[in-house]
Amino acid sequence: MRRTASLLALGLLLLHLPVLSGTELGTDQVMVRYPAGFTKLLVVDLAPFLTQPQLSEGVIEPLTAASHPLAGIVRTIGLLRIPPERVSWVAHGEGPDVTGFSLIEGPPFAQTFGALQGLRAAAGAPGSPYTHWDLETFETLSVVFVGGVFGPVAIEWAYIPIEGALWVGTEIAFQPGKPSVARLRATAEKIVSKLLGQRGSGSMDELLIGVQVRGGQAAFVRASAPDERFLEAGEQAMGFTLNVAGDQVGGRFVLRFESEEAAIAAADRLTSGSSPYLAQGIYQAQLVNVQCTGRVLVLDVATGLRGLVGLLLLVMPF
Repeated sequence: MRRTASLLALGLLLLHLPVLSGTELGTDQVMVRYPAGFTKLLVVDLAPFLTQPQLSEGVIEPLTAASHPLAGIVRTIGLLRIPPERVSWVAHGEGPDVTGFSLIEGPPFAQTFGALQGLRAAAGAPGSPYTHWDLETFETLSVVFVGGVFGPVAIEWAYIPIEGALWVGTEIAFQPGKPSVARLRATAEKIVSKLLGQRGSGSMDELLIGVQVRGGQAAFVRASAPDERFLEAGEQAMGFTLNVAGDQVGGRFVLRFESEEAAIAAADRLTSGSSPYLAQGIYQAQLVNVQCTGRVLVLDVATGLRGLVGLLLLVMPF
């Protein structure tokens, strides 16, 4: 009875969690903006995490210390002096054969392109870590390539400013290794082709799960691969959406398995408390509810800001 009452209380908490802002993250609508080849997507309503001290300290700072891709987006916003209130949301997509690309939705072209022009003076200046700044035209769009050496790390960026958004691709290598400029350029070309609506660019898969994890302050979708750190046996695809209220976080996961038997086995591990979706080192959560329908599991969990950070590090590590 005590466990039942506890789960009921957690369920009521999830149902009544207030949201940070009025933004509804249309995860599926972001997925279709990424070309084929991307298999993971994280979308975040970033402004509250930058402007609310509790969230900045509890989420952004630890992600920055761990060099998470979301921290790279935050650095870009600061470097280009984009006001947080001009950012509607941000996204970061990755795939096995493409450069990771971030999308910052909101800032106007004049602002981002002007700020990128300001980086030109830093390239090659005495003592500057930036080594080059190159402006090229892909089809009809401007692409700025910037590179440099920052301590033991060499970094190459591709910036694609368009009206109302900025795309940023990043390749990193620890010296004496070199970032893959060829992959960066090839992925930038794929992004440009998608932006121009050219045939053959395709889009990300798993749109069905993307629809089911709309909303919240953070949402994630992936086509699951065997080497994932956060995985159940037989999982084909996974997505989640997170709602944050103070230091409390409610999450809803949608998972598809290769068979009904694999889904049932995963549900059993969830209810017994032995599933990686609940406990895996830096990520800890308590199960609120689980539903199994054929090959699909839908589960609700409750965690805190530390659990949110751990979850983001597990599904999209540096």
